[in-house]
Formats: sequence, C-alpha cells, structure tokens
Amino acid sequence: MNTPATAGAMARGTVPGAMSVPRSGAVLGDVVAWPPADGVEFNSATGHAGIYTGNLNISSSTPFPEVSAGRPMIMSRSPGDFGFISAGQSYVNYATGSYMSQQGYYGSPGFRRIGQ
Repeated sequence: MNTPATAGAMARGTVPGAMSVPRSGAVLGDVVAWPPADGVEFNSATGHAGIYTGNLNISSSTPFPEVSAGRPMIMSRSPGDFGFISAGQSYVNYATGSYMSQQGYYGSPGFRRIGQ
C-alpha cells in the first residue's frame, strides 16, 4: 500500500527502506522519530518525527515553546543532547531530543536512514 509513513511507524522501525541506525551513528539529515509513550494516545498524530541536526546548536533568546503563532520554536541544545528540525502546520520547530524526552508524551527516539 502506498501511504505516507507515520511518525510512530518510523520510530518503531516498521517503514520499509528506513534503516535503523544507533544515535552514535546518526548523521545530519537522518530521520529521528518518537512513538507515543506507553498509555498515551494522540487524536491527530502517531508520534513526532523530524530531521536530525546532531550537534548543530540552534539558539535564540525566544523562549520555547511559548512563542507567538507563525514564529519559529527555537531552543538551545544542552551538552550531550541532539537537535532536530520538524515542521508544524504553521511554523518550523527547532527543538532538542531532551525537550522531547521531558514532555512525558513520547517514548524513546528511533534514528533512521532512508534509501541506503
């Protein structure tokens, strides 16, 4: 069936052609995805996915996530953390792996390389 891959399927490694890679082997441009945490269900999502930016540090004086509509969601990367970029309905999210883990809505991230 030709349907888009869901974030949950990408996180769990069930998307054909998406090779699982360890975080230590992830490179700029790989996909990082989180499934919902155990017992969490979203009305309109299957998890969260973005493009891995590794050690690139995207920072701003704008607080995260309380920003006005249409402005980027930006936060600084902590030492040992990783960054990722994802797109929402009205803006681009520049976030970090530690932020996703702290929310309590998501399980462990899966790192995937597409087309190799």
